[in-house]
Amino acid sequence: MKRYILILAYLFASKLGYGEMIIDSSMTSPKVNEPFTITVDFINSEKEDYKIDGLDKFQILSKGSQSSYNAINGKVTTKKSDTYLLMPLESGNFTLIAIGKNEKSNSLVIDVKKSSEQNINNANIFLQENKLKKEYYFGEKIPFEETLISTVSIGGLQWIKSPNFDEFSVKDITGTNNQGNYEQELIRIDGKKVLKINLFKGILDANSSGEKIISTGQIAVTEDNGMNSFFNQNPPKYLGGDKIKINILPLPEGAPKNFQNIVGNINDETTWSNDTIEYGSAITLTLKLYGNGNLSSLQRIIPNENKNFTTYETIKDYTANIIDGNFNNTKTIEIAFIPKKIGKLEIPDIIIPYFNTVDKKYENLVIPSKVIEVTGEIPKEDKIAVLNNNQLKDEKKINIEIDQISIKKENTRNIYKLSTFILGILNILQLILLIIFIKKNKNKR
Repeated sequence: MKRYILILAYLFASKLGYGEMIIDSSMTSPKVNEPFTITVDFINSEKEDYKIDGLDKFQILSKGSQSSYNAINGKVTTKKSDTYLLMPLESGNFTLIAIGKNEKSNSLVIDVKKSSEQNINNANIFLQENKLKKEYYFGEKIPFEETLISTVSIGGLQWIKSPNFDEFSVKDITGTNNQGNYEQELIRIDGKKVLKINLFKGILDANSSGEKIISTGQIAVTEDNGMNSFFNQNPPKYLGGDKIKINILPLPEGAPKNFQNIVGNINDETTWSNDTIEYGSAITLTLKLYGNGNLSSLQRIIPNENKNFTTYETIKDYTANIIDGNFNNTKTIEIAFIPKKIGKLEIPDIIIPYFNTVDKKYENLVIPSKVIEVTGEIPKEDKIAVLNNNQLKDEKKINIEIDQISIKKENTRNIYKLSTFILGILNILQLILLIIFIKKNKNKR
């Protein structure tokens, strides 16, 4: 009983006396994504409402607490400890200091090294590196993948945090297998058979130009030890959590007419339905466009109506995917040309402007012109419609010409004098004729 009284008395006294905080680590030179622990000990000190400066450079994976006390020769020492499992988020030297109400700990310097490049030769499980460029143009599609490569059986896999694309619009095209799990396949790397798991696949669009940061996802992977894995579990391996810097360049000035923000290179395949058609029928162009240019922004191929044809455009198909780490999309458009005349008619060149990201300049994709022969006769109602249409055009032309005639101003006073003089002469002539007419009638009588 006396012992417990002494302990309580010392605990009470310790609040008014000196306490100590000590911060230590199991490893002072970890690598990025390599877990390690730090411990904060509170000796004869309260641990409520404390913080650790510099902890924002690490991800807290777990936290545990414990307490103990010792009484030697009547001297009681209390010790409370918090243990953190941390994951470095980036390389560099970082200083950790625990700060309480009344005490401050020692400084703990953690020198985080860059993680060595992991590949099939030095790791059983690793994330395949994203082959991203350092610079993209605004409007250019950015392919992003999270792919896990493993040479061993995997017992567990979970996301610690998902990829972060704060400054981008994202189209998620991650596929799944028939069971709803991640797509996976056996492939060979450097001649070795490995398991490839597609964790995430997305197409990114930058919301503005300037420097951007993509935070990759972070996963925890556990190797499968077979039936006895419950008693012999391997610790999880943490992968990912990197930051990728990308510079988004604005497009240069001087965009050509009808530029529809196609950024990237494009190619074409064309198929015409016929060379000769009867009046009233249509000739069809099937245009297949493909490449890494963002074809989703292309809305209309022929901006203005052709004088010889009425045109209708229909988007038949559009697909976008990431192939071997590169963005690729395909758009198929069907264009119907309905002739307005008979005879040999020319469909002019079809021009699609785009920005070539390799040569860094604006270029035109040109579908060459085509001459077709239109046979048959134009129905009477079509002729009338054409005549009416031409008449309207002529009337508009006349109105334009009249509007363009310059009118010379004259002195209105001189015009009035001239008209008065002419009217006076006419009145005199009428009076003379009236007198002659009266005299002739008298002579007849």
